[in-house]
Amino acid sequence: MEPKEIFEILAVFLTVVYSVPQVVKVYLSNSPKAVSGITTVLMVFSSLSMLLFGFFSANIAVQSAYLFLFLSNLVVLLLIVQKAGVNKLRISITSIVFAAGLACCALFLPKDTFGYFGGIVSSFMVIPQGFKMIRQREATGVSGLSYLLMAFASLSWLAYGHLTENMLLVLPNLVVFPTAALVYINVLKYRSANYFYQSVKTTR
Repeated sequence: MEPKEIFEILAVFLTVVYSVPQVVKVYLSNSPKAVSGITTVLMVFSSLSMLLFGFFSANIAVQSAYLFLFLSNLVVLLLIVQKAGVNKLRISITSIVFAAGLACCALFLPKDTFGYFGGIVSSFMVIPQGFKMIRQREATGVSGLSYLLMAFASLSWLAYGHLTENMLLVLPNLVVFPTAALVYINVLKYRSANYFYQSVKTTR
C-alpha cells in the first residue's frame, strides 16, 4: 500500500471518528455552556461544502468522511441550541450568511469552488471555540478527545493533500492543526482548573 493510500484511509477514519466524542459529550452534558455555537455552525457549513466538493469531484473518500461529519455537527448544533442557551440570533445570522455563500457557489461559480469555500471556512472554524474557552475560562461540554483527534485528522489530510498535490486539502489544515491542538490544550487547562476549584469549594 502506498503512503498516500495509508494517509487517505487514516484521514477518512479520523475525520469520521473525531466528531463522535463531541456528540456524546454534548448529549450527556446538562449545560454544555463552553461549546461555541459559531464554531459549530462553521463546522456544519465547512463539512457540507466539502461534502459537495467530494460529490462533484467524485472523490469517495471526501464524500464519506464529510457526510458523517456534516450529520454529526448538525446533531451537536441542535443539542447546544436546545441545552446551552446560545445566542440563537447570532447563530441564525451566521447560518444565513454561509447558506447564501453556498448558494452563490452553486449558482454562479464552478463546482470546485465548494472546495475553496469549505477550505476557507474550515481554516478559521475552530478559532471562535478557542476564544470562547479563554474568555469564559470554562471547558464544560467541550470534548478534548474530539479536538485531539481533529488535530491528528488534519495532519493526515495535510499529508494526503501533499502527496496528491491537492492544495485544497493542504492549506486549510495548516491552520486547523494548530488551532485544534490549542483548543485541546485549553480543555485540559480549564478542566483541571475547574476540578481544583470544585474540590476546594467542597472542602470548605
